[in-house]
Amino acid sequence: MFGSIEEKACAKVNLGLRITGRRPDGFHELESVFVPVDLCDSLKFSSADQDSFHCTIPELESADNLVLKARDAFREAAGTRQTMEIRLEKTIPFAAGLGGGSSDAAACLRGMNRIHPDILGPKDLFRLALELGSDVPYFLESGWRHVSGRGEVLQPIEAIFDNPIVVVWPGVGVSTGQAYARLSEVLTRHGGYATFAGFDGFVKPGSDPKTWPENQFEWALFEELPVLRELKQEFSSLGAIHASLSGSGSTVFGIFDTDRQARAAAETLGSRYPRTHLCRPCPMGGQMASRSAS
Repeated sequence: MFGSIEEKACAKVNLGLRITGRRPDGFHELESVFVPVDLCDSLKFSSADQDSFHCTIPELESADNLVLKARDAFREAAGTRQTMEIRLEKTIPFAAGLGGGSSDAAACLRGMNRIHPDILGPKDLFRLALELGSDVPYFLESGWRHVSGRGEVLQPIEAIFDNPIVVVWPGVGVSTGQAYARLSEVLTRHGGYATFAGFDGFVKPGSDPKTWPENQFEWALFEELPVLRELKQEFSSLGAIHASLSGSGSTVFGIFDTDRQARAAAETLGSRYPRTHLCRPCPMGGQMASRSAS
C-alpha cells in the first residue's frame, strides 16, 4: 500500500516546427523547440482494492486513454500488479497541439515509478515512453529542449524568454494523424521537406522573434480552419511579439512583452474563446510539482 501521490502533467508550446523527412517506419522526422508552460493536468494515484480510472472529462474515460496504456505498459515491464485508483483532472485542451495526452502518459510513468521504485531505470522508462508516442519521452523530464528525430532526440537548451504567454484553444480539435495527412498534401506546393537546421541554427537565445521559424502545420491547417489564421492575426494586433500555431494544432498562442499586455489580450480573447489561458514558461516542466498527496 502506498497511500496517495500526485503528479503534474504540464503542457508545451512549439517555437517553430519543421518536417524534415519521412522515416522508413512511417513516422515523420521533425525539428522544433519545445517550451514547457505552467498549464497543467493533474494525476492522483491512490491505493485501492481494484483498478479504476476517473477523469473530469468523462468521454476520456476509455481504454484508449494514454494514461491507462502507460499504467499497463509499466506493469508489464516491471512485473507488478498493484491495484490503484487513478484520477485525471484535465485542464489542458485535448487534440490541441499542446501535448496534453503525451504529458499525461509521461506523468503516469513517473507516478508508477515512484510507487514501484528501483525496478525500472531511466532507459527503461524512455523506451516505454517512446512506444506510447513520439512526444512522451520529452515529458518525462520536460524543460526547454531542441527536439528532432521523431521527437525522441532531445537536446537541452537555454531558456530563450520568460515572457507571459496567452494560449487559445478555439473549440475545434485536430488529430495528429489528420494534421500530418493534410500537411503531406501541402508540402509539395512549398518545395517539399524542410532542411534540418540543427541545434545551433533553429532558435537562438537573444534572437529577434521575427526570425523564429514558423510552424509548417500552419500551411495546411490555416486553409481548412480559417479561425486559426484569424487568431494568429488577432494576436499580432493585440501586441504579441510572436504568435504561432502550437504543434499540429489547433491551439494558437501569443507571447507578450508585459503581463499587462498579456492580461488584456487574454481578457479580449477569453470573451469569445472560453479555453483561453494565461501562462508562463516553467523551466522544470512536468516534474516541477510532483508530490505526496496524503
